[in-house]
Formats: sequence, C-alpha cells, structure tokens
Amino acid sequence: DYELTYGPGIPPLINDPSMARVVRECAGNVVGPQQVVEPEPTMGGEDMAFYLEQSKGCFFFMGTGDEGCAPLHSPRFDFNEDVLPLGVEMFCRIALRLLS
Repeated sequence: DYELTYGPGIPPLINDPSMARVVRECAGNVVGPQQVVEPEPTMGGEDMAFYLEQSKGCFFFMGTGDEGCAPLHSPRFDFNEDVLPLGVEMFCRIALRLLS
C-alpha cells in the first residue's frame, strides 16, 4: 500500500518591476553597471515567490558561486565570503533608497 499526496508547487517568482529597477540601480552603484547581469528566467523553485505574492520585492543573486564550486544545497557548497560586505552595502543602499 502507498498513499500519494500531490499539492500545488511553488508559484512563479516574479519580481516587482519598480523594485527590480531599484535593485539594479543600487547594484550598479555598488559593483559598477558593467557587473550587473540579468539572468535568464529559469523553472527552478524558490520560496521567496510566496513573499512576493504578498508584497512588492525583488529576488537577486550576489554572484557568490565561483566557477566550478559545488551546487547550492550540496554539502560541499562553499561561497566566496569576500562578497559579504557588498551584500551589506547593497541592502543598506536599497533600504536608504526606499526610505528617501
């Protein structure tokens, strides 16, 4: 015997265009506009989608996965900690921009 329970999957993660614009501009100020890349859409799932159904926001990557590193959620995954100050600056700039 077995029981199969199927529920809906994770909804699509859709960034709010105005928030994406703020993130893009702040990222350009932090790392330079030439370093800001918009990735192609993927079919991967992300829990952040549930938050974005309730509130405007923007999911973004910091580019911490060096070439050849183990995939995310792997026990061998490691990231370049040098990016942490950039992440702090990004979130501070975004917050200041939204509060101004």
